[in-house]
Amino acid sequence: APSDGAQVTESLPPKNGVSWGLAPDVSVFHGRTAELATLQQWVLEHRCRSIALLGMGGIGKTWLATKLAEQVQHEFQSVVWRSLRPIGRSHSPMPFSDFLDDLIRHLAPPSNPTIPEPIGAKMLQLMDTLRQIPCLLVLDNVESILPGHTPQTASRNGSTEQHPADDEMYCELLRHFDYAQCTATGTARQSCVVLTSRVEPKPIQYMSGENLGVRSLSIPGLQL
Repeated sequence: APSDGAQVTESLPPKNGVSWGLAPDVSVFHGRTAELATLQQWVLEHRCRSIALLGMGGIGKTWLATKLAEQVQHEFQSVVWRSLRPIGRSHSPMPFSDFLDDLIRHLAPPSNPTIPEPIGAKMLQLMDTLRQIPCLLVLDNVESILPGHTPQTASRNGSTEQHPADDEMYCELLRHFDYAQCTATGTARQSCVVLTSRVEPKPIQYMSGENLGVRSLSIPGLQL
């Protein structure tokens, strides 16, 4: 995985931590210079709150998002990279409650209180964390949690079933990311969420715009 070699700027407090999860090694990275420059501008200059990288599978969205995170990580106090792709076709994405636990555990300061049990309280704690400290959160394969794209899970009797409640809560979380925009104390940096997806999530589609803090970038095929 990419190394955490960049130093934190003096305006930021010490890092809570960097968790790259299953991020690919992008130490060897070719092409996509124009897209990478645009994304860096959106993060560093335009201070976008949410950015979606869109395009067909295998086109390089994951690598581009990871390279972006590697190059701007020094601007953030906490960095977390997570894939939402299920481990197999017969599995669903991580249960939403467990997903919130994981994000809070890695993004929140060590002094943060115990993670609450109710889903609503966990959502509030995550949003408060994103408002209080500058966090960079990369979510890969977001299409995996969108309604109509979630894999079906085999039940005991051999039939298949989906988990619409988790689908709805994941989408609700995407809508909330736009509101986690307050800056951290003593710094002009704010949190940023970078998504990759084969289809544009409706919450992003409704909120994105040239003059807004939510942007989408369609990734074209590479010229051979």
